[in-house]
Amino acid sequence: MRPDDAPPRRPVHRILLTGVLDVLLLPLAIGVVLFDDVFWNAAQRLLRRLERLGVLRRARGWVRSLPAVAVLPLFLLPEATSHAAGFLGAFLLTKGKVTTAIILLVLVKGMATLAVVWIYQAASATLLAIPWFSWMHDAIGWVRDWSLSQVEPLRNALRDRLRRTSRIGSVIRRRFLALRLRLAALVSGKNMTF
Repeated sequence: MRPDDAPPRRPVHRILLTGVLDVLLLPLAIGVVLFDDVFWNAAQRLLRRLERLGVLRRARGWVRSLPAVAVLPLFLLPEATSHAAGFLGAFLLTKGKVTTAIILLVLVKGMATLAVVWIYQAASATLLAIPWFSWMHDAIGWVRDWSLSQVEPLRNALRDRLRRTSRIGSVIRRRFLALRLRLAALVSGKNMTF
């Protein structure tokens, strides 16, 4: 029997490794998708509304005109602040200081992340001209795309379920209304005494 005639085999350890990696990485994928769907879109909408303010429009033009040497620290400072606030918030949560942790996460991490998004939108061309930044950006984009591909079937199933649920809900409401009207007509036509 020649090697070409042998059926293709996939070693069991590779199958197990793939399964274990999928289980371990699925929470990351879900987190990336939730971040992308919820926070990123909401942040962009908020920043578009804030762009109507003349001060922010002028500031955006100023940031866009800065060289890479100035934009990079301007970008990395709120990025580092956001991560530090996240770690500190997690530490405070483990110590049982839930209110302080939530305030820190919402205010400091939230504002720092909005600043990062705003600076990136204003000076993305300048930042992407830095080779290592461009490489990191591409790597993060690959992780994001992979995460979306892993969660896409679950996401589509949930969306379909929600659509069907809303259709079923409207059918139930219409049926209930029709039954109620029919019963009201029946009851109004008869004098019912108990």
